[in-house]
Amino acid sequence: MIKELEYENIQDIVGVKLSQDDLKILSNIEHQKSVKKDNKNIFAYSKNLKEHFYDAKTKHLRNLAIINALNDGYTQSQISNHLGLSKSIISKVAKSGNSTPDPKILADTRL
Repeated sequence: MIKELEYENIQDIVGVKLSQDDLKILSNIEHQKSVKKDNKNIFAYSKNLKEHFYDAKTKHLRNLAIINALNDGYTQSQISNHLGLSKSIISKVAKSGNSTPDPKILADTRL
């Protein structure tokens, strides 16, 4: 319903005068990208890319972080630029859901 109203009209409804900064914040919220998760619309970019890949020390963890970043609304191009990887690698990870696991992790699971 709020989307249907102009922000100036909202000021009259709630009885509070909004500053230009407040109006700018509302405009940014209105235009923020959202993604559908569990049949709910949520705001995208809950973490920045640096946070997504902070603990990605292995290929397996990197691939999981790629999937999480994609689910958070980042594009394959944004992720490939951030990681310095080709777009085709990001695409393969996205299609496989995780790509091939790191051989070190496989070795650890066989012990």
